Amino acid sequence: MIAISGGGTGGHFFPAYATFKFLKENHLNPIFIGSLNSIEAKFEDENFFLFDIKKNLNFFKRFAHYVKVSFKIKKLLKEKNIKLVLGFGGYVSFPLYLAAYLSKIPIIIHEQNALFGKANKVFSKIAKKIFLGFPYFEGKYFKDFDKSKFTWTSNPLRKEVEKFFKEDEINLKRKLKIPLSKKVLLIFGGSQGALFLNEAFEYIALKYPSLLKKFFIIHITGKNKKFSSLKNLYNQKNIENQLYEFKDNLGPYLKVADLVVCRAGALTVTEVCYFRKKALFVPYPYAYKNHQYENIKPLLRKGLAKCYIQRLEEDDKENFSKTFFEFLNWEISLEKLKKLENYILSNSKEIILDEILREI
Repeated sequence: MIAISGGGTGGHFFPAYATFKFLKENHLNPIFIGSLNSIEAKFEDENFFLFDIKKNLNFFKRFAHYVKVSFKIKKLLKEKNIKLVLGFGGYVSFPLYLAAYLSKIPIIIHEQNALFGKANKVFSKIAKKIFLGFPYFEGKYFKDFDKSKFTWTSNPLRKEVEKFFKEDEINLKRKLKIPLSKKVLLIFGGSQGALFLNEAFEYIALKYPSLLKKFFIIHITGKNKKFSSLKNLYNQKNIENQLYEFKDNLGPYLKVADLVVCRAGALTVTEVCYFRKKALFVPYPYAYKNHQYENIKPLLRKGLAKCYIQRLEEDDKENFSKTFFEFLNWEISLEKLKKLENYILSNSKEIILDEILREI
């Protein structure tokens, strides 16, 4: 039996959930360890075990809290006869890693980003295997590691997302009630939304509405992040749109999108590469060690994507607007966009399964 964990954000949770479901389909009977306070609490499964794992505590209180939770998880691991732990990082994974270490259960780590998060980095030395979301990673910390410990698996996507790759685009547009005559601009900021992107497009809609009228806009704002005001503004300016606070499956929208403006979290980058989209990435400036920028750096070097660095200054929205205009005029062939597939693996879940079977 295997225990899987990963949460806090969709970038950690959805790859973990995709793997959980795939292992379940292949009769490995995994259990999922998560938090009552995170995105995984929205999903129901008889093999989900959710604990009150808190994040917003100071260092000493948080560590004491994680130790306390880890002993509860340790008890569960024994009850369920867990033989292997697979963690996808995030603060939610830390208590599971600690419980596995105390129980002498082998640990496999999956790091979605190009730069390792705190929980994955702490336990990387004792992990039996380290799976990588991209065919590259950053960090001098790992220079002395045995290279055989690392396996590029890519970031696993859910079947519900992957299935839209082969969908007929015209039929899908009709189903989604998107006019065939317009190009589609998809704007989103990851599972939690991006206030900056919402404010930037509010600024563009006010100052340059004629530009946005050329597109059909699909904009996912995040909860409580200007949804109502943006909706009213787009309608007032006669900008055709579909606005949502949250979508747990971006597959259909990525399939029909001609242009994408988004953050640069690991799952977002993987999905953009999977659907081979012309993208303007806006890395989250407060991300741990600027890891979102590290995720896209190789794409930028190869000319496969564009990027705007959020400057946290008063004229940021106007500066973004200029970059957005340049992005609209950026010409990149479909043949070149096809090279984005070099940064993902379509058999990610199968690779993970094979590696796990070697360890149990």
